[in-house]
Amino acid sequence: MNFEREGFSLVEIIITIAIMAILVGVIALAVIPNIQRSRESTDLTKLDNIASSVNIAIANHQIENDGQFTVGTTTSLSGDSKTVYDAVTSELGDLSQIEMGSSAAQGGTIKVEWKIENKGAAQISVTVEKDSKVLACKYTTGDPSDSDGNRLLKAGN
Repeated sequence: MNFEREGFSLVEIIITIAIMAILVGVIALAVIPNIQRSRESTDLTKLDNIASSVNIAIANHQIENDGQFTVGTTTSLSGDSKTVYDAVTSELGDLSQIEMGSSAAQGGTIKVEWKIENKGAAQISVTVEKDSKVLACKYTTGDPSDSDGNRLLKAGN
């Protein structure tokens, strides 16, 4: 009797599937932390865009008073806060549609504050808050010579 072997045996297929499952597990462990860091980076970029837009609005509209607004609760805005909010939304679109992607900042409320300093420079703080805790923050100052003006606090730090 001469048996010619064609194809793979069941044991060979099971071993191949097991090796592939192990490889997928190892790759997933390496990729998942990078996904979270990417989401945090994206959130911080969104906050940076808001801070930049606020800074531009303050300069363009010659805002001289401190102000603030909270995204989603802007119906009672007036004066400079409304001017800045309207300018920012005209540049970035509806701010209430901005969603935080990182697990730490999801469901948080975006709060924007600015303080006008001498010579028209502005300190701008854009934070994501939830349950009275700051989850993420972008802080900037209008003074380009201030080397400590840009500070990013990643969510969870």
